[in-house]
Amino acid sequence: MKNVHCAALLAGLIIAAGSLGCDASERRAAEVAEQVATAVPRTGVHTELLLIRGQIETYRRLHGGANPPSLDAIETLPHLKYADEYVYDPQTGAVKSKHFPEL
Repeated sequence: MKNVHCAALLAGLIIAAGSLGCDASERRAAEVAEQVATAVPRTGVHTELLLIRGQIETYRRLHGGANPPSLDAIETLPHLKYADEYVYDPQTGAVKSKHFPEL
């Protein structure tokens, strides 16, 4: 009888451990999915920031070192997929991302 209780206890522990493993796997899968979903726009924003910063430099060279008064003033700037993402400071000429400030 003692062996039956031990076996039942062991089976319960294995099932519990297995379900914990599934929860951990599901959490990890959700984390990876979020990272992938974030990585796509992050890459696009990074690419556009590089383009914008280059265009700001070109504007400065063409306008005696002056920063553009706005990003709209840069006539050569193509359509931006993430146009609402950027914060531009005309005093410094710095442009940053709202959601990815580390870029």
